[in-house]
Amino acid sequence: MPTAPPSSRDSEMSNFSKLSPFDGRYWGKANDFASSMSEFSFINFRIKLPLYLSKVPQVTEVPCFSKDGDVYLQFIFDVFSIDDTLEVNKVERVAYDDVKAVEYFLKQKFESQPEIVKVGKLSLCSTKYLATLDNSL
Repeated sequence: MPTAPPSSRDSEMSNFSKLSPFDGRYWGKANDFASSMSEFSFINFRIKLPLYLSKVPQVTEVPCFSKDGDVYLQFIFDVFSIDDTLEVNKVERVAYDDVKAVEYFLKQKFESQPEIVKVGKLSLCSTKYLATLDNSL
C-alpha cells in the first residue's frame, strides 16, 4: 500500500510527540542546553570523575596521577564520542546499572595504564552517591 507524502500536519504532530516541550516547541531556544543536559553530557561528566577525584587530596582511594597519567585521562575525555556513549549504553542495557556501565567502559580504557587501572573500579561508591556527585559537577 503506498504511503502518502509527509504533510505539514505530520511535522506539527512530530512536535507533539516529543518527550517534553523542551525538545519540541522550545527546541530552538533550548538546544543550547543539550550539550550540558543530554545523556551524552551526563556520561561524559561521569567518566571524568577519576580525574577530578585525583585532584582532591582527601580522596585517598584515587591517588594523584603523574603528568603522563593526567595526559592519558585528558585524552580519553577529549576524544569521548557518541560512539563511546553508545558503548556505555549497550552495557547499561545488560547490567541495568549506569554506574557499572561507566565503570566497565573506564576499565577497558584504563587497561593499558598500570598507574590508572587501579581506580577503574569505583565500586566503593553507590549509584545514588555518584549521581549526586555527578549532578553537582
